[in-house]
Amino acid sequence: MKSLFQQVSEGGQHLKLMELLEYKGNRLRVQVKSDSYRSQCFAMVECWDGAQWQHVHSIPCSEMTTEKGLIYRSTNNLPTHRETLFAADRDELLRVAALIIG
Repeated sequence: MKSLFQQVSEGGQHLKLMELLEYKGNRLRVQVKSDSYRSQCFAMVECWDGAQWQHVHSIPCSEMTTEKGLIYRSTNNLPTHRETLFAADRDELLRVAALIIG
C-alpha cells in the first residue's frame, strides 16, 4: 500500500489520524479518532467508489488499541511523530481491508 497523504489533527476534545492510501488501484481512507470519551472513539477504513466513500471495515471502540483522551496528554508526553499513537489500529484496518479487497 502506498500512502498518499497523512494528517493528525486536533479538535476540542480529540486527536484524529486521517490517511489516504492507494492499494491495487483503489483509494482508501483510514480514520482513527481518540476522543476523551471511549464511546466516541472510532477506527475505520473506507474505499472510494468514484462518487463516495464506502465502508470497508471498522474496529469497535471497545476493541481499539488507541488510547482514549490523547488530546489531554502533555505535549512533552507525545511522540514527535504523533501518527505512531494510532499505528496498531491503522495497521489492523489495512490488514483486513487487504483481505476484503483481495
